[in-house]
Amino acid sequence: MRGIHKSGILVDYDAAEIARANTVGLTLDEDGGRVVLPSVKRDLKTVLSFLEESLYKGVFSEETYLTNSKRTVA
Repeated sequence: MRGIHKSGILVDYDAAEIARANTVGLTLDEDGGRVVLPSVKRDLKTVLSFLEESLYKGVFSEETYLTNSKRTVA
């Protein structure tokens, strides 16, 4: 959670932009300008990983992957 706060993602993007998580296969709801977090622990962990930018979609397979590294390439 600390990484989400440090990144400023919740300040820089509004709920409607964050709710577009369907690009990586997530479905997030928005209610009154706020993202509704899932109550199921596994789903919540996936959403938190998305907010930390640790979730990505493979270019060729289009599978959604969870990364274990924040190292940039290039």
